Order: sequence, then structure tokens, then C-alpha cells
Amino acid sequence: MSPTMRSMEISLNAALKTADTHQICAAIDAAIHAQNNISQLARKADLDRGTLYRAFRAAGPTLVVVISALSALGFQFVVQFDRQRPETPPNRYAKWKSRSHPELRSNSKLAAEYLTRAFETSEISQIVEAFADTLRAQENVTQLSGKTIRARPSFYRAFTAPHVPKFSTVVIFLDALGLRLAIRPLLDSKAAS
Repeated sequence: MSPTMRSMEISLNAALKTADTHQICAAIDAAIHAQNNISQLARKADLDRGTLYRAFRAAGPTLVVVISALSALGFQFVVQFDRQRPETPPNRYAKWKSRSHPELRSNSKLAAEYLTRAFETSEISQIVEAFADTLRAQENVTQLSGKTIRARPSFYRAFTAPHVPKFSTVVIFLDALGLRLAIRPLLDSKAAS
């Protein structure tokens, strides 16, 4: 890995560690604008140049735009365990809860691994489905959403295909679970030079 790529990775991971969407978007925007040929980067990201210029300065990009931009830069997301969140009181309606992926309910490390495997596919539908599985596995989504600035229904809407969630919703959801995003270099030929 070149020193420039390593420096970019350190800078982006430092921003991602804050879980502050504005700071993360500013770091991605700086990485994009540090490139010699933004038109070529936009083609690699399969985005138009204007979208690439504006996406990280406006109200906030969707998850797919962030994934595409990072991929063009030569990186992919991974989900890291930050802290084990405290147990939530049982949901009195638990008998109606989904029984799929119960391991994601109480083990943040397993949830991080599950979501990372989804990010490795680079398929937005699989990534959104993994977030939906993780959300449905939670014991008390109402209490979880109470720790964020998002209402319970907005999480369900955000992680229901074919909807693509805003990047800020993903960051907030992961933080509530005791998880965070990080990046690592792509291992395939799509990596930026």
C-alpha cells in the first residue's frame, strides 16, 4: 500500500471512529478532492461527477453512494465491535418478534461479523438485508431507538428493501448497538491506484 493510501486509510478510520456523520463525510470529501482525476474516480464509482462533488457536502449521502465512493478510492467497509451494549429489558411483545438470527440479539461481536460479511459482498441488497436481520433480532427496538435521534419506525423503513438507507441512519444504528464502521483496503483489482 502506498504511503498516500495508508495516510488516507488512517484519516478515514479516525473520522469513522467518531461516529459523527459530518466529520466522516468531510473526511471522505477531502479524500475525494485529493485525487488527481475526479472524473476518473466518478467513473470507477459509477457515479456522475456532480454527485461525487456534492454528496458529502449536502444533507448526507445514501449508503450506496458512500460505498461506491470508498470502493473507487480502494476501500471497503467493515463493522467493528466498539462496546457491548447493556441488556435491554424484554419486549412484552417478544412472542411476535422474528426468531431469525437470535445470536445477533445479545452478541455485538457476532453482529459486527455478520454485517462485515454483508459489506464484503458489495451488494447493497444483501447489506440492507443484513441490517434488517440485525434490527429484527433486537429484543427492544423501541428502547434502542430511544438512545438515538431516530424513531423506531424510521429504522424499520430504512432497512426495508428496496429502500437504501441514508448513511447517517446506518452510523446511528450501529452506534446504538455498540458497533462502528471502519475501512480496510480492497483486496481486488478495483482498488484505486
